[in-house]
Amino acid sequence: MVTRQRGTRGRPDALEIAFDDERVVVDAGLVLPATLCDRLGAAGLIDGLIERPADPAIGAGAGAKALSVVFAMLAGADSIDDIERLRAGAAGAVTGLRPRAGSTCGKWLRALGFGQVRQLDAAAGELLARAWGAGARPERLVIDLDSSITEVHGYKKAGARYGHTRVLGYHPLFATSAMSGDVIHARLRHGAANTRYGATRFFEETIARCRRAGHGGSFLVRADSGFVNYALFRAIARNRA
Repeated sequence: MVTRQRGTRGRPDALEIAFDDERVVVDAGLVLPATLCDRLGAAGLIDGLIERPADPAIGAGAGAKALSVVFAMLAGADSIDDIERLRAGAAGAVTGLRPRAGSTCGKWLRALGFGQVRQLDAAAGELLARAWGAGARPERLVIDLDSSITEVHGYKKAGARYGHTRVLGYHPLFATSAMSGDVIHARLRHGAANTRYGATRFFEETIARCRRAGHGGSFLVRADSGFVNYALFRAIARNRA
């Protein structure tokens, strides 16, 4: 529905686009990840692991808030305000939950402390174990270690710095399964971090997560030259890679 706001000489000053048909579903493809999250019990798991922030205004429902952010990202959101697209039409019928407002999710994310971020990390590890236990575990485990540059805007972003690419942002680490594309582990670092900074501990956390998820055999680790580090090599050898 297009609503024209009053202007001069028959020309509108602005157009407001509104979507309010409760019978129409936007981003119906979300039914697949929503079904997966439901089968894995994602919302309940996050609710059980994430402590409520000290601010009483934040409220409960960490699972619904976290999944609202995830579903919005899968639908193409690149800012917190884009979560509102999940609240259009009958999107709630697709996601299996009542999507929270962007302002609600933003307030919740800003209130999370370091301990709660680690609790979210533990929830991700448990979800990986549940998914692998349900049959998604790759037959051959090939772990790709890599870093990325995540650009941000504004000088008040905690940890945002200029790195070797001269881009203001963060320099996170990722461990992915080359066979399935699963993100096994991730760790956020400040933007000026060297590629190998924290890589050894990150790898050890990654393989421990894989062991807990049910992988008991050998595996292959792949990484580019930025990760050349004897401490990392020794850690890989200790874990029979």
